[in-house]
Amino acid sequence: MADETPVALGHIGAAALQNEPREPDRRAPLRFALAFVAVAAALLTAYCYPYEKGGWFEHGLAAYLRGYARMAGTVLGWLEPGITISDRTISGRFSLVIVKSCDGMEPTILLLAAIAAFPAHWSRRVRAAALGVLLLVFVNLIRICTLYYVGIHVPSWFEFAHLELWPLLFIAIAALIFVRLASWMRAGA
Repeated sequence: MADETPVALGHIGAAALQNEPREPDRRAPLRFALAFVAVAAALLTAYCYPYEKGGWFEHGLAAYLRGYARMAGTVLGWLEPGITISDRTISGRFSLVIVKSCDGMEPTILLLAAIAAFPAHWSRRVRAAALGVLLLVFVNLIRICTLYYVGIHVPSWFEFAHLELWPLLFIAIAALIFVRLASWMRAGA
């Protein structure tokens, strides 16, 4: 009978074992989906919650929306010198009022939830979230500016563009941004 003493693999043998193909984690998609739903639900609840009138959230949201109006009004002012901005209203040849649903927060929340749920190092997720939010702010500024010009040139299309076309495009763009960022986050793993 041969001696059955354990054999030390050494660093080369251990490295070879680590490089063996691993069986894919079949529960990873489920973990991602559950984490995505949990984070998205929490963030959407926090954003859509009916806070008290005149409370801290309403004041913060009003300041945030005024900032969006200023950014969009500034961009429009480069293209059209007669633009004025007052509180959350952009006025020119067509007027837009920036309200809670005009801030692109829903697609941003969905993107942030997907990034938070993605299995990557936290530092990559933080950088992906920052870049993703910046890209969606840029997309939303484009959305607001195009809606201004739709209101001027094709006013009969404004409601369709505002309520149906742009929301669909915005979600699709957020999804495409996530796919690119997920690829980048995966490359860093």
